[in-house]
Amino acid sequence: MKREKWLTLGLIVALVMSPVTDVYAQESNGTYETVGSGDYEESQVDDNRNKESDAKDGAAENRNIATVSNEGIVGETGKNTTVTGDITTTCETSDGVTADGSNTKVTVKGNVTVSGTGSAGVSANNNATVEVTGNVQAKGDNQTHKGQTGGTYIDKWADGVQADNGSKVTVDGNVTSQKGWAIDSHGSEVTVNGDVHSEKGSAINARKGSTITIDGSVSSNAGITLGGIIETTESTIKITKDVTAKNAWGILAGSEADIEVGGNISSEKEAVYIAGKDALIVVDGNVYSTKGCAMDILEQAEATVKGDVSGNKLAIWMDNSSKLQALGKISSNDVGILLSLYGDQGTGELELGTIDAQTAISINYGEYKDIDKILAALPEMTVYKMNADTLLRLYTESEGLSLKEASNLAEKILMEKLQYAIRKQDTSNGKINIADELTKAKEGQTLTFSVVANDGYEVDSVSAGGENIPVIKNDNGTYSITVPKGGGVNISAIFKSIKQDQTPDSTPNPTPDQTPDPAPEPGTVIPPAAQQTSILSVAEDTEIVVIPQSWYSRKQQEFQQVVNTIPQSGVCILEADDLISFNRKTFAAFSSRTDITYVIIYKWNGNTYQTVIPAGYPVMDLLNEDGYCGCLYLNSVFGSTLID
Repeated sequence: MKREKWLTLGLIVALVMSPVTDVYAQESNGTYETVGSGDYEESQVDDNRNKESDAKDGAAENRNIATVSNEGIVGETGKNTTVTGDITTTCETSDGVTADGSNTKVTVKGNVTVSGTGSAGVSANNNATVEVTGNVQAKGDNQTHKGQTGGTYIDKWADGVQADNGSKVTVDGNVTSQKGWAIDSHGSEVTVNGDVHSEKGSAINARKGSTITIDGSVSSNAGITLGGIIETTESTIKITKDVTAKNAWGILAGSEADIEVGGNISSEKEAVYIAGKDALIVVDGNVYSTKGCAMDILEQAEATVKGDVSGNKLAIWMDNSSKLQALGKISSNDVGILLSLYGDQGTGELELGTIDAQTAISINYGEYKDIDKILAALPEMTVYKMNADTLLRLYTESEGLSLKEASNLAEKILMEKLQYAIRKQDTSNGKINIADELTKAKEGQTLTFSVVANDGYEVDSVSAGGENIPVIKNDNGTYSITVPKGGGVNISAIFKSIKQDQTPDSTPNPTPDQTPDPAPEPGTVIPPAAQQTSILSVAEDTEIVVIPQSWYSRKQQEFQQVVNTIPQSGVCILEADDLISFNRKTFAAFSSRTDITYVIIYKWNGNTYQTVIPAGYPVMDLLNEDGYCGCLYLNSVFGSTLID
């Protein structure tokens, strides 16, 4: 009762002394209202006291409040508070929503916007719950003071969402902060069903067993010492879209961090820095840095990247205790992988795709001077292919091996420690069986495999990834190759049909006086006679558009644009004598027109073949890890017909 009297007195004083300021107060009857001296909005509030008096002891009380201005809303301990409308505050250190304590819940059916210095959009503490159906914005600066030594210290952060000690916050919209963290969570659960952005600070700070779920993108224009995400210990973060940072880390992760990113991670500096035992990150997209190293993976951390990794002077730095799987392309202007050796035994593992760099792998062997110890300290290393002037380089910042010793050791590592991944193109018209089911092999190792055609097909040709990998046919019908320096083994085969696709027409040739065929319907494009028989099996009674070879060879982009001009349920014939592969954008154009049948004519070993992608096929599944699909792989999936 005493608190209510003081609030009433405060209301009277405020009305007298500050006629232009809205005042938020509790009346003795339990209702809430916003009062001003001039125009004001009065909120009608449900009084649930009679219902609550019948509730069990300890049950939460329900309060319904209309739009709140200036001072925010403070949830009462053990009660449910619902705000219908937006919350806007402008006062210094005035949070938009504050909830503290178990069984304390605040629901905002609208947006939360704060602009005062040191004001957070949402502050939930000690197992409290806050739900916001709209956006949360913190537009103010952090509250600071000057120290005696001249430094600047932050007293209160202007965060978007603050969650502490077992609290739970859910935001259905976006969360943004101008100067503070967008999300700062200590041992709490935060879910955002939109995007998260911090203009000057870090987008997310998660510590002490937090769980963060973002169904959107995360971005930050943070300073040099802060990143898009700062993740220290024992926390889980799941982001469905991209993480973007400017002039900072995209993700800085510590021990026991578990991070999933459904899109790309990009930054002008390090895109990913992850270090510590049981630290794990999985990226479905690409990781790239425009000015720095794309990824640092250290101190028993683990990383999986399903797309490509690209850095400026260095793509990836890791040590011999960490694990990395990156089966796409790894590229930089200088070094692809920098591997640092620590301890007596290498416990890490590298499983890599194609490395494009001047130096593919550079090993810093530190204080080691004994060659056997260096070999023992190396982790397991598997690479698909290395496109580099120097495949492997050894160096140290202290006095180490002589130049000749280092050169000999590098060659020994390439021959004995490094393995190359062996790939093969799966096929529906036959099978490629590698002896002993090998999936990796060392330089100089001989691989034997068989190629078995399905009924109705026969083997036309076999290749293993390039002219530098000759294929030898053995007397027993198998094939052999030798793994070259630099790798790149990718075994594929062309199967040709041994059946006649067309049944000869026994009908006599028409005589000149027979009635001619009716004129084609308007808009129908008829292919040249030489092409008509090659597409009868897929183009009968359909509209056909023929794409000239010279037109497609000039630019794939032009074909991407023409896809939309093809009639509904039509056939697109692509003459591609010089075509090597299709890129992702072209197949994305195919995927946008699933009603079209694509007929591709190509040449291989002096012969012309035709393969057909049927309408409705999920063509994006045909792309390899580098985002390309070649004609030979199309043949392995759909088969080809020899047409000349």
